[in-house]
Amino acid sequence: MCAPLSKAASARSFRCSGCREMHGTSKTDLEALWWRSKAIRKKALGGKFVREELKHLPPELRHRPLSPEEFRSLPPQLRWPEKLHGFFSWRPKQLRGPDLMRYLILLAGLDKRFGDCINAFFEHGIVKPDTHKFTPGWQGREIDRANEYQQARCLEEVRAQIKLGMDVRPACRKVAAEWGLGASLDAGEQQLIIRDRLRPKKPKKSKQQKE
Repeated sequence: MCAPLSKAASARSFRCSGCREMHGTSKTDLEALWWRSKAIRKKALGGKFVREELKHLPPELRHRPLSPEEFRSLPPQLRWPEKLHGFFSWRPKQLRGPDLMRYLILLAGLDKRFGDCINAFFEHGIVKPDTHKFTPGWQGREIDRANEYQQARCLEEVRAQIKLGMDVRPACRKVAAEWGLGASLDAGEQQLIIRDRLRPKKPKKSKQQKE
C-alpha cells in the first residue's frame, strides 16, 4: 500500500497536475480545465460543490481543506472569487471588530506579523482606528477597485495569447477555462469577447508623434 503524500508533496503534485492540463487546447481539454478551475476556486474559498465539480478535483483534496502551502501554490486567479459582491457577506455575524483587534494586539506581543495585520485593517479602512469597529459601507469602493483590477488582469491574459498568434475567440476560450469564468465555458468565452470589444483602445500615434 502506498504511503499518503505529505502536504508539501501534495502541493507540488497539485500545482504540476494543473500545469499539465493547461497544455491541452481541444474543446474536451478546455472543458475539463474549466470544470477543474471552478472546483479549485470553490475548494480554496470554502464553497459547496456540485457533483461534476467534485469529480474534477484531485482525489487527495476532495475530503479535506487545502493546506496553506497548497493554497499558495494555486494560480492567483483561483485564490479569489470570480467577482466580489461584498466582503461583509463573508464575515460571521458574531465577529466584532473590537474583539478581533483586542486578540490581535495580544498576539502581536508574540509575533510582529500580527501587528502588521492590525495595520492592514487600519490602512485599508476596514476597521476604525479610534473605536476598532468595522467601517460601514467600506466594501463598496474597495470591491469596485478589486473587480476592475481582476478584469484588467484577465484581459491582459487574453491579449497575451493573441500576441502569441491565437485568434480572439480561441484566446478568450483558453483564458475562460484557466480562470473558470462564467456559468459554462461557452458563457465565459462570450463574456471575455464582450469585455475585449468594450476595452478602451489606445489612441494611435500620429505621423508627427512618431517622428
